Amino acid sequence: MKITSIKVYEGNNIKRRKRIIRVTIENSYDAQINKYLKSYFRLSFLLGFKEKLIDIEIKKNLYNVWVTYTQEEVSKYLLSNIFYDMDNAEKIIDKADNLVKKGFLYDTVKGFRDRNIPVIDINEDLFQIGYGKNSIIIGRNFQSYENMVEVEISRNRKTLWQCLRYAHIPKVEGKVLYSIEEIKEIEDFKYPINLRNIDKTADIKITIADKEELNRVLDNMMKMYTRAFIYSGSVNYRIICYKGEVKVILKKEDGYKIIEISDRSMAILEVVDTISRLRAFCKTVYKSISIEFMYIDIIEDKELKVVDIGSVFDIGEELKEVKDKIISSFIDCVVDEGIGTIPIVSVTGTNGKTTTARVINYLLNKIGYKSALTSTGGIFIDGQKIKNGDTTGFLSAREVLTDRSVEAAVMETARGGIYRNGLGYEMAKAAVITSISEDHIGMDGIENMEDLIGIKTVILNEIDQDGKIVLKAQKELIPYISGKNNVCLYSTEKNEIIKEHVNNKGEAFYVENDYIVHNINSYEEKILNIKDIPFTHGGCSKGNTLNIMAAIAAVSSICNDTKKIVDLLSELKCDLYFNPGRQNILELHDFKVILDYGHNSEAFNEIFSIAQSLKPSKLTAIIAAPGDRMNKYIKELGTISARFCNHIIIREQEDLRGRKAGETAALIREGIIEEGFDENEIEVVYKEQEALMQAMERAAEGEIIVLFTQCLDVIIPTINSFLKKSGYNGIAEDLNFSH
Repeated sequence: MKITSIKVYEGNNIKRRKRIIRVTIENSYDAQINKYLKSYFRLSFLLGFKEKLIDIEIKKNLYNVWVTYTQEEVSKYLLSNIFYDMDNAEKIIDKADNLVKKGFLYDTVKGFRDRNIPVIDINEDLFQIGYGKNSIIIGRNFQSYENMVEVEISRNRKTLWQCLRYAHIPKVEGKVLYSIEEIKEIEDFKYPINLRNIDKTADIKITIADKEELNRVLDNMMKMYTRAFIYSGSVNYRIICYKGEVKVILKKEDGYKIIEISDRSMAILEVVDTISRLRAFCKTVYKSISIEFMYIDIIEDKELKVVDIGSVFDIGEELKEVKDKIISSFIDCVVDEGIGTIPIVSVTGTNGKTTTARVINYLLNKIGYKSALTSTGGIFIDGQKIKNGDTTGFLSAREVLTDRSVEAAVMETARGGIYRNGLGYEMAKAAVITSISEDHIGMDGIENMEDLIGIKTVILNEIDQDGKIVLKAQKELIPYISGKNNVCLYSTEKNEIIKEHVNNKGEAFYVENDYIVHNINSYEEKILNIKDIPFTHGGCSKGNTLNIMAAIAAVSSICNDTKKIVDLLSELKCDLYFNPGRQNILELHDFKVILDYGHNSEAFNEIFSIAQSLKPSKLTAIIAAPGDRMNKYIKELGTISARFCNHIIIREQEDLRGRKAGETAALIREGIIEEGFDENEIEVVYKEQEALMQAMERAAEGEIIVLFTQCLDVIIPTINSFLKKSGYNGIAEDLNFSH
């Protein structure tokens, strides 16, 4: 019996629940698992957390136990230790208690979460509130919105007093003492006298009633410290301000009591006058010491005088009785300033998700947003690539959402990322599912289409209250939108699913007589002729027509100006510059090469249909299959190719994904032959650059070569090598295709 893994899912995931942990246990049994869970829930409760069981999965000798967590480190410690020491709960809980995060900062973070404002844990004591441009960072000793220089000044009483003196702000009598002999210099101070450390971060707070006590205490303090700060008087008010505006007034009466700032309290003239004076005084202080979320301790003498000033986060633990009011006020202030989420569009599906995400990102940038894109082709911010690789998972989403220059984000959200780590964002404005077909079956526990759809549709559970679901009108997907609002369906035809949807006043996009039609509230409008858009290859590409419709539908959830969106699409091209590796049709002297990322049956059918519509004199395909697919799906790619092509070159991917060399090629060949294809027209050339070079060197006039590839960094140099040997200029030499 042992724990093999503990996996944390912070975002939404296949269990449709945020902030959960999966514990994988092998060689156990039901009674032991039940005892384990009871211990976890009991100890969590004793530490102040109410955790729940989400699910138990049993596969052969493995248990996957899914439970909630509140504080990650606490739950991981409990789950790691109680399994092996269930009878020593007292020792475990004592140690776990040291990990529990308590206090003003963590209550503030909880307050944001309770209001459904996104929170990212940067580390255990530092949190990002909101996303991108609409975010701030708060922590024990740092707040990104804050004037931290002013805060640091306030943390040293000597420096603070100098600033107050320079700004002519009334303050209580205060003095720095360097020796016990200087006590005679404060003989005129009125009692009670307050003795403090210069450095507030290591503060000592002693209130002294008479001279005898002062001599004794000061003597002891000067033996321990080189300096001490002394002032006279007692605080009457502690004011909590945000940007100089009074938010909470606390009156010192055996602790702090809130004076409500309301019409009711204003009925008492004395309170009106006091509040007005305090407000004016706080504005004066803020002009000189601009701490955004500031406390001001005040004595009311003949005039109002400052006793202390600083960041509220520095005194949060002193506010226990009134912290809820202060936290609520702070959250109100930052939310009013726009702190929260940014427009997010999440895109998933079997095919078309990368292209759709690119088009959405392009539109958002053109509309005026500084938009970020996470995709199979890397991370882009404002059109500039900042990271290579397949960036479709949790960490990539977090990378762009923590960039404070980002104003909107488009997340290509892959199946693998959802399965392994869950979603890296919350509350999208639109969730797009481009299509579902039998790909990835047999991987990561996906046994059938229902399993695959179950993973892809996680994104439908993570949209904003008024967010839009954009879905291809495909029968397999329709059950997953039952009861959901603001659903937009799209298809290349007005099929029965769309007819029923628009009859119920739903929104839809479809094609009629070469026009994309927008139908909402039973009103039809032709918005775009697909033959006029270069991106659809003159209307030949059904896939890109679908991608365009999905993009328009998604972006309209952010910019409610369909005409503006459509106008921005009129000149968009599906070339290596905008959409590298997706339906790129290259004119190479007297023949063409089509490059595409396709690796499943839906993609193969689409690309070969486009190629046939161009009426080639001959159609040659260079094909491969991912080794981690089931045998029948690998063979199917050969079968489809045989239906369209005159000549087929089989290659293999560099990463065989668990297969032996030549194994996938043999399966593809089987599929080709089963279709009755001429074996003399089949070649096997394992390296794709060699296969492409051979095909180009013998290409006939009017021929089209289709190459399914993920490696433009290899293929474009191969094409350019051929062109230059033939006396022509290279293509796309100014682009970087590294991945």
